[in-house]
Amino acid sequence: MNLIWMRTSLRVLDNPLWHQAATSGQVPQDIHLILTPVPEQWRQHGYGQRKIRALHQQHDDLAQWARRHGLQLHWLPCETYREAATRVLDLTRDLQADALWADREYGLNERRRDAWLGKRLNADRIDLNLVDDRLTYAPESLLTQQRQPFQVFSAFRRAWRQRWQADPRAPFARPHWVQDLPPSEQSAIDALQQYVDSQLIAYDDERNDLSRPVVSGLAPWAANGLLTTRQACAEAAAARLEADTWLSQWIWREFFYAVGFHFPDVYRHRPLQAWTDAVAWMHNDAHLQAWQDGRTGYPVVDAAMRQLRATGQMPNRARMFTAAFLAKDLRLDWRKGEAWFLDQLLDADFAVNNGNWQWGASTGVDAAPYFRIFNPQRQAERFDPDGDYIRTWVPELAHLQGKQILNPDSQARQQAGYPPPLVIHREAAERTKTAFKAAKDHASTYQVKA
Repeated sequence: MNLIWMRTSLRVLDNPLWHQAATSGQVPQDIHLILTPVPEQWRQHGYGQRKIRALHQQHDDLAQWARRHGLQLHWLPCETYREAATRVLDLTRDLQADALWADREYGLNERRRDAWLGKRLNADRIDLNLVDDRLTYAPESLLTQQRQPFQVFSAFRRAWRQRWQADPRAPFARPHWVQDLPPSEQSAIDALQQYVDSQLIAYDDERNDLSRPVVSGLAPWAANGLLTTRQACAEAAAARLEADTWLSQWIWREFFYAVGFHFPDVYRHRPLQAWTDAVAWMHNDAHLQAWQDGRTGYPVVDAAMRQLRATGQMPNRARMFTAAFLAKDLRLDWRKGEAWFLDQLLDADFAVNNGNWQWGASTGVDAAPYFRIFNPQRQAERFDPDGDYIRTWVPELAHLQGKQILNPDSQARQQAGYPPPLVIHREAAERTKTAFKAAKDHASTYQVKA
């Protein structure tokens, strides 16, 4: 008897578990499916209520789908990974299973859980088979020519695409007995197909337009395991569209997972550029609160932060300059911003969120040089030149005409009840450069002495 334990890959389509566990040819009544929602573990990982509600819904949808199709469902709600592993171990013993199949997860706590479980299953002569799914290619198999992990995205993307040319991965076939999909998965599939059919063609030209961004909005479903890079590639190919820029966003996701696998310190909230641990971050709770509330005095930053709080979403361009503003203008510890995004985002995903924040704060792999600092005023002029994005999310400024809304004068601010800038960008940028240089010089001096 084979058991299937779905953890992140909570979907029916393009799921290698059906095929690796040799269930695609079986009748549903012979398939044993295990689901273990772990809300306390999700909270410990920093996920907020939006993410947790979505995960609960996906588990519920899949459970109802399994019952409707006649699968042998083992519903084991738990609080933590260890509790889930213990209950799964007991179940495999009770059912005298020959093997347990599960989607491989790459986080540090997840790997510890699987090592603990695998050791005990092995002692019972039960095979634990972890199937790569979140990554198109196993992280150990995509390395530099020196057999080292990639630390630069452009090199990783080039290697990934070369591998794809030699070994393309089509979505796994739909099991013959599947009649329909769980509602959450059907919504994800519909959104992917609709986006590719109607909007993908304009992605390259308009993805950075803050007021009307041509973005897919698929990140929450990808983060929660309902969509894969394989499916995205297949849809783009079927539509005969050149989608390199869009597909690169999917490869970025895989890059950050691979980074977390090879450099597990990111799961301990450590910077990958070790010398940046010496940066003298500021400690200013008032500035942090103003950033979270969208009251920094920089309209485009505030618009993005208010959108995040209200909807759990934010365009990628806005994520970059709001992160840079926290780390480079306010010089607050990037981990405070990382935690806030993880709590607020619908598409919260530890590895991807951490990778993006370390990139923006110049502490991670492929990081932006510390002396390259986004100017929020220029970001507004380039990506919201008419102020429409600001008008939507900072309504007290909506009456301002023309370019004035991008940087209101003191009188307009006072009349609108809008705050002055927390910092002067040029001065703050220079202070940040000085702080980073001091940290780097300190690290160099220490290495020489050592």
